This record gives sequence, C-alpha cells and structure tokens, in this order.
Amino acid sequence: MFDIILFITLVIFAPYIIAGFLLGTVFVKLAELFRIPVLFTSLSVAGLGILAWLNSTPNPDVPYSTVAEVFGQSHLFGVPAPVICLGVSAMLFAASFKGLKRREAA
Repeated sequence: MFDIILFITLVIFAPYIIAGFLLGTVFVKLAELFRIPVLFTSLSVAGLGILAWLNSTPNPDVPYSTVAEVFGQSHLFGVPAPVICLGVSAMLFAASFKGLKRREAA
C-alpha cells in the first residue's frame, strides 16, 4: 500500500519538480547573460510601444478617444511616440547585456 501511495505521489509531483528545475536553470542562465531589472524594463517599454502602436488609429465607432489612442497618436519632435518607445526599448535591451560592461583594469 505504501508503494502505491509513493508511486502516485511521484507521478503527481515529478512533472512539477522537473519543470521547476528546468525553469530554475533557464533563469540562472538568463541572470548570467543579462541584467534582469534592465531587461524587464526593456520588455515593459516594448510592450507599451506595441500597445500604443496598435491603438494609434482612432476608432470611429466611439465618440471619445482612449488614453492609449491619444498616446499612440502623439509625437515628440515629429517622431511618433510608439517609435520612441520601441527605440528606447532597443537601447535598454542592448544595455542589459552583461558582456557590454566595461572591464576594470587589474
């Protein structure tokens, strides 16, 4: 009876243990390659840029403009705001690489 309970417990929990181990190794490798806060900031700004890009055309069915539409239609020095968001995101993504860090002289 104990062997059956042990087998059922193993069958139920083994996928979670394996998935946790795999996710852990992936996150450790990401942490070795990137600066995680800068990378997630880059992804957030990219998401904002994509959201603004998709909402940049006004909806003629509604009599008002949403905040996303107003932001998507705005310009800064003649450049659309979604393009600026994606450019900032690309620069942050490039800055998140740890390999680009300056080496200190020994």
